[in-house]
Amino acid sequence: MSRFVVASLLVLASMPLATQVDRFEVASVRAKGSPEALPLIAVEPGGRFVAPNSTLRELVRTAYGIDDNRIVGGPDWMNRERFAIEARAGDPSATGDRIQRMLAALLADRFKLAAHRETRELPVFVLRLAREDGRPASAMRTANAECIAIVPPAGVPPAPPPPPATTGTRPRPLVPANAGLRCPVHFFPGWIAGRAITMAQFAQRLAPFVNRPVVDRTGLAGEFDFELAFTPERPPLLNGGAQPPTSDGASIFTAIREQLGLALDAQRVPLEVLVIDSAEHPSEN
Repeated sequence: MSRFVVASLLVLASMPLATQVDRFEVASVRAKGSPEALPLIAVEPGGRFVAPNSTLRELVRTAYGIDDNRIVGGPDWMNRERFAIEARAGDPSATGDRIQRMLAALLADRFKLAAHRETRELPVFVLRLAREDGRPASAMRTANAECIAIVPPAGVPPAPPPPPATTGTRPRPLVPANAGLRCPVHFFPGWIAGRAITMAQFAQRLAPFVNRPVVDRTGLAGEFDFELAFTPERPPLLNGGAQPPTSDGASIFTAIREQLGLALDAQRVPLEVLVIDSAEHPSEN
């Protein structure tokens, strides 16, 4: 047996078995999402996967566990056309990353999705300390062991409640918005509140507000509590036209500096991205 064959067999033997078998047992894909349904990508007890009204981009982001601003390329329709997907795993106990791998396999099978990861130099915002004393502002408080309640100001809807402790039968987001956090956070256009959040977690969740990846270089360790009020670029209409609270017209960049003692600097840094090589409209059944 040649060295090449032996090496190939060793590589195959070292691959996790899950990568060879993690596929949905049955799946239904319809090329038009349900207009009355929210774009929820969720899993129900028993290994049932549901995505009643999602774009391919949203499905890719969920399957690969990557931020939206690190997805590169792909056809234009993947950002606007919506699909309805229902699927069931053969293993009713399958959840989390196993369902994500099954979703990735479904996208490859039905959408002919081909993608690869690579490192590219991207425009980002670097989050850093802005004060000369090298400390954050007093509004950035070291978090306690207990989670302090978040009370939104007038005009801001309450944060969604955490999922119930019992399993129940209702679908839960496959990748919860607050995954990895031990306390609630509330990120809303015009008002942000963090509880027991690290600077790396804060930076990641800031990205949608500034339309670029955000890289934490504050050097701050530990968890923090804070509130941040600012004027969003496109304020949403709330409660019959009411607007969220603002910080005297301050942009999010100004508010972060004045209220938190931090700064966002525009730079270019190498980051891992997911490159969409090709995708096709799905085959239905």
